[in-house]
Amino acid sequence: MCEGIYKMEEDKAPCISVVMPVYNCEKYLPRAIESVLYQSFDDFELILVDDGSIDGSGMICDEYKSKDSRIRVIHSPNKGPGPARNTGMQNAIGEFIYFCDSDDILDQRVLENLVLPMSPSIDLVCMNFDVFDENGNYVSSSNYLPGLIHTAEDKTQILGLYFKDTIGHSLWTRLFRRKVIVEYGLKLADSRIAEDCMFVLMYLLCIGGDIQVVNYCGYHYYLHSVSLMRGEESKVHLASYLELSAIINSFIENNLRETEFYSLKPLVYVFFLRQELLKTINKHGVKYLYRIWDDNSDFILDEVIDTYLRDYRFYYRIIDRNSVLEMRNIILYLCDGNLLMLRIRNKILYRAYKETSK
Repeated sequence: MCEGIYKMEEDKAPCISVVMPVYNCEKYLPRAIESVLYQSFDDFELILVDDGSIDGSGMICDEYKSKDSRIRVIHSPNKGPGPARNTGMQNAIGEFIYFCDSDDILDQRVLENLVLPMSPSIDLVCMNFDVFDENGNYVSSSNYLPGLIHTAEDKTQILGLYFKDTIGHSLWTRLFRRKVIVEYGLKLADSRIAEDCMFVLMYLLCIGGDIQVVNYCGYHYYLHSVSLMRGEESKVHLASYLELSAIINSFIENNLRETEFYSLKPLVYVFFLRQELLKTINKHGVKYLYRIWDDNSDFILDEVIDTYLRDYRFYYRIIDRNSVLEMRNIILYLCDGNLLMLRIRNKILYRAYKETSK
């Protein structure tokens, strides 16, 4: 444990609010907290949201708070990572917001490298991350290309960047401008699957400035056997994605009617589902996908899907043509259940077609 690390000047709003949801992670929590406290850029507050932990995590949070005035601790009933992060955001007072998980580690210069490129014309700064297994063995790294992305002339290109994974989907690789979050009332959904991806997408739809991707890999993500995403059934995953897609559709309807994104609601809805649909096909086959899609039909927005099928050529300028057609084929199958009518255009669908044709 560290002692007396820093004492923030009283009544001074910090530049960055770091939000860390905490739940039953006493084994990893001290290293995560200390990786924030020892940042080279020290004008920040650390908001620890104890999400109803039943191990020693809450006590660890309070212990660090007693030693460093930059730390604030909020104890709340267990509601999940999305609501915990929302609590942190609602209590944040920094100009920018950064999210960090309680079982991961930051390089010492993360906050510095994210905040230095910020300017009045930039609303988002992104970096790369690497992945380690629970034994500390390196697994992989992201590869987002550095550079300044101008969005003023054509904001719809943001969708292409997001859905092609050019700038990533995770919360903890980017620095957000709190003003944007407050202005649009952005928050994470009460879901344990993809709620962070949904938040990032909605933030991107709301920004007016540019995006800066820095040439830096500073976040170390650790895989653990108790990960929320493990052991979940595809049916649960798809139901969650359908529900989150409906939330995004409603957000665009209610908040972005006068923007370029309003006419692109069907593309946003369908492509947010894309990865989960393909993963389900690849793992279980198209018959399984059809069955669980039908079981969750209450979440399906028929008018959005109908528009996508009718106007799919309109989306070629944003997402590559083959991907647009691939999703058209999948949606056609899910709507009529007849795979033989599809024009097979990608490897996953072709393998599925072969399996059902046997």
